[in-house]
Amino acid sequence: MNKKETALYEKAFKFFYDKNYAKANVEFDKLIDIEGTPDWVKVKIKQFKNIADARTAAPSEPDVHSLRTVSYHMNLGDFQTASDQLDGLDLPDGTRFFLRAEMSLEQEDVESAVDYLKQAIEAEPANTGYALNSPVFGPYLKDEAFEFLREITESNN
Repeated sequence: MNKKETALYEKAFKFFYDKNYAKANVEFDKLIDIEGTPDWVKVKIKQFKNIADARTAAPSEPDVHSLRTVSYHMNLGDFQTASDQLDGLDLPDGTRFFLRAEMSLEQEDVESAVDYLKQAIEAEPANTGYALNSPVFGPYLKDEAFEFLREITESNN
């Protein structure tokens, strides 16, 4: 990786962690387009991009239930509306449990978050990567309750 690519990575992730998701998306697209980037790195970048996409997507019709409106209400901190809308959607279990885990953690219900996250990972193992890279889970990853994530990661390496 050259200095220009390193600077691009730093810029993209700074935008992401500063919650400037729209700008992060632009930079993530540039990173994905770099020739010679290993596929596993591109997968990680796409995971961050998916998170950023969900955080920037404002629903065009707030009363229409969709994954976008669920994300929109989660970002507003309106977890009851987000939960009600989530109940009305036909989503894969992995997605549903992951969103429930994020909502629980945003409300500081760590025990429920861990339970939902374990179910999300069981339903869709890729959720491990999403959790490890999520700005919602990030501050909690060193907590004892999330030790199972570190164990999964270590067993996969």
